[in-house]
Amino acid sequence: MAFINFLRPKWQSSNVTVRLAAVQALSAADLETLTTVLREDDQAEVRLAALAKFDTLEQLEQLASLDLAPDTRQAVRRKINQLLAAAVLQANDGAGLEETLQRINDPEVLVTIATAAAAPTVRLTAIQGIDDQHLLCAILEQNCGKLPARAALDRINDETLLARASQQASSRTIRRLAAEKLAALVTARQPPITINVAQQEAEAQAVADETASRLKEQEQCDRAAASAREIAAGQTVICETIEGLIGSLAADAADRFQTASAQWRPASVSAELTTRFALACQRFNDTATTIARERETLARLEETGRETVALLASGDLATAEAQLAMAEKRLATATLTNLAAAPTRQRLRDLRQQLQEQQAAEAATYRRRLEENLEGRRAICQQIEAMPQAEKRTTIEKQLKELRAAWEALPALPPGSGAPEMARYEAALAAVHESQEKFHHEQDWQRWANKTRQEELIAAAEALDPESDLERVAGVIKDLQAQWKKIGPVPKEAALPLWEHFRSACDRNFIRCTPYFEEQDQRRLAGLERKEGICQEAAALADSMAWRKAADQLKALQAEWKGLPFTTRKEEDPLYTRFRAACDTFFARRQAHYQELEQEQQANREQKNKLCEAAEALADEPVWQNSKKLRELQELWKGIGHAPRDHEQQLWERFRAACDRFFAWIESQRQDNLAAKERLCQEVTALTAPAAATADFDEVAARLHELQQQWQQIGPVPNELREEIRARFHQPCEAFFLARQQHHAQLDQERQANQGQKEAILQQAEELLHGEAKEAADQLRELQRQWRASGPAPRQAEQAMNRRFQALCDGFFKNRHQHYEQSKAERFENLRQKEAILLKLENLVGAAAPPAEVPRADQALSLAERFRLAREANFMLAGKRHDRSWQKEEIGHLQQEWKKIGPVPREQDKPLWDRYKRALDAFYQASGSKPSGSAGHQGGPPR
Repeated sequence: MAFINFLRPKWQSSNVTVRLAAVQALSAADLETLTTVLREDDQAEVRLAALAKFDTLEQLEQLASLDLAPDTRQAVRRKINQLLAAAVLQANDGAGLEETLQRINDPEVLVTIATAAAAPTVRLTAIQGIDDQHLLCAILEQNCGKLPARAALDRINDETLLARASQQASSRTIRRLAAEKLAALVTARQPPITINVAQQEAEAQAVADETASRLKEQEQCDRAAASAREIAAGQTVICETIEGLIGSLAADAADRFQTASAQWRPASVSAELTTRFALACQRFNDTATTIARERETLARLEETGRETVALLASGDLATAEAQLAMAEKRLATATLTNLAAAPTRQRLRDLRQQLQEQQAAEAATYRRRLEENLEGRRAICQQIEAMPQAEKRTTIEKQLKELRAAWEALPALPPGSGAPEMARYEAALAAVHESQEKFHHEQDWQRWANKTRQEELIAAAEALDPESDLERVAGVIKDLQAQWKKIGPVPKEAALPLWEHFRSACDRNFIRCTPYFEEQDQRRLAGLERKEGICQEAAALADSMAWRKAADQLKALQAEWKGLPFTTRKEEDPLYTRFRAACDTFFARRQAHYQELEQEQQANREQKNKLCEAAEALADEPVWQNSKKLRELQELWKGIGHAPRDHEQQLWERFRAACDRFFAWIESQRQDNLAAKERLCQEVTALTAPAAATADFDEVAARLHELQQQWQQIGPVPNELREEIRARFHQPCEAFFLARQQHHAQLDQERQANQGQKEAILQQAEELLHGEAKEAADQLRELQRQWRASGPAPRQAEQAMNRRFQALCDGFFKNRHQHYEQSKAERFENLRQKEAILLKLENLVGAAAPPAEVPRADQALSLAERFRLAREANFMLAGKRHDRSWQKEEIGHLQQEWKKIGPVPREQDKPLWDRYKRALDAFYQASGSKPSGSAGHQGGPPR
């Protein structure tokens, strides 16, 4: 248990400074430790340092659900609000922020969002979450946007705040609306006052009759005047509202004017306000008439602009230009004093620019179409010029006819245009006609040559009559027919006889090949049936997972398909499509499987390569503590599948070599490790020997802890000596820590006894807190001596008890100092009073010092006060200085006052009493009488 206490982390230290430094050194990954500090530490600064490590909303919301100290919970809530506000302020629009804004419960944070957010909807939502009208008024004094400002103003009903907003709001509109709302509230709160003349006359008569009634009437008049002032203030707001609407272009200006003027009470205000109201109404109506006239002018111009747009869209540019010129002239002569002419002027400028652009476009279109016409004629000329070089001459006549029709279909050219193209066209036509005549002459010679070639084919067909190889006969006839199709035209009179002769020879031999054709049909039917079977077999193999076997079978079917005879395309194409689809399906699946397998093997290769690098890093800088890490790498290797075949063996040899190298190093270090642990055993034995028992437990424990850490850093020893060397090291350590635990238990008992003694001293100090000053101070000093003499209490209570005792001592001496200062002030005041009595007394008996005498440092009265008292005494003595009876009576009064005054400062008591006694003695000696018991020298200083 003692060893665990020794390893206690620093963030659990009893020293606040150590705990604070430890918490500040923790990282954001130590969330569990930081959470424990937040829940259990008793110092606010340590908890706040731990809270600073949490920087995500998820972490802070988890903290908010815990049972934390009130100040910590408040700090967590404040940080959550700040993060939510930052997320809102960083967004460019208000989409999806409603829930975030609802989670913010700090009105001041909402004020920041309401004035700084980018999206108006966000500012509006933030304002709806604020209930404090003072904060809403502060928002109006900043630029938060029109809609948010109106929403904030709608929620303010306090007249003082509305008056403030009407003067200090950032927007002129909001200031006006605030003034209107304030006027409405004042008007609703103060109904119109109706003055009863008869009642006033009766009250006036009552005032003349009775004073009490006069006062009551005066109070009523004051209240009526106050109400009239309030009404005047409301009517002033109405005047200001109407004056603010003068020249307004808002659509609701007339409605607002009617609303404001309907609230006017002409019988309740002064002539000045009535004149102001009438003038404001007249100015508003005049301005409204001017604005309506200007709006009508601008509306006519806008209508002209729309007509111009329609004309431009229809292409009537001439009419559009006339309309636009008329609108420009009308705008130039119009007088606009309230409405802005700039938008309409800009609109007409835009239309003028659009008109110019369309005119330019129309001119460009004309030029382009003329160029296209010429370009079309050039293209026709180029095609006609290329005809004499064409290979296919039979269609030239038709093409030439089409091109001449295209030439005639082109639009007519303007006068003076297209002369070069026309000359080129006529020259090209003449060249084509000449070329065609030459071509037809050559065609006549070619027809006679074709006739000779057809006669040769006829002779070859007749030569097949004695041939017995029917397959050869059928093939030669097909070849002769194909050659016949390639031969060009022959003379018209010989074409039909030659064809009849050739066809007769071919038909005769085809009829002889009928048995061969029937045999071929049977073979094709058998091939068609086999291809149907191949399609079925291929469809059965399309979903197979036996990739190699199925692939070989499909390849065999493909080879068989190629060897079967070809049937008609109508029969062949559907079967081939089915067979090809089945093959494609299987081979696509196989390719995807191999790709997936290859990707998996590549991933395994990457993982094994990383394991090799990690193992090599451990082997390059071997430390025996990494044995566990290397075994973990080996287990990971077993769990990874195969890498590509050409890399698998190489990776395994590389990984195994690194492992063998590391474990070979471990084996080579066992003897050195044994020697190092032997040295640690010797040092432990020397530290825990009986001769070292008097050493400081903490120093020995610290050294043993260092040796234990060194032991952990040393690698394994030979297996046969492992248990022996371990026992030699750990047994002395365990015995020492057991003795240290017993020693600490004894210290704990002593500290418990000291705690009881200190608690008794604390109880006595609390009882002395309100005791007599001198005796209590001596007793408290004795308790302080006893406190210093007592030993330490348990650590968890020591600091709190010390603070408590120190607070009691500080409180006692603070109260004593306050009592002393109060007593000192009272004695000084008593000194002032007694010095004043002495001055009066010395003036009565004629023994006062001259007024100009410089006051001594021990006197309480200033020189000015002494002069004042001397003047008062002289004034009282005027005419009575020789009246002994009056003097005796005054001296008796002064003696009674002297008795009532308490003690003065000790150093002044005796001198002051001596002056008092001398003055009395001088009076009684001069009067020849002795003082009576009530008027003698009583109240002397204590002895």
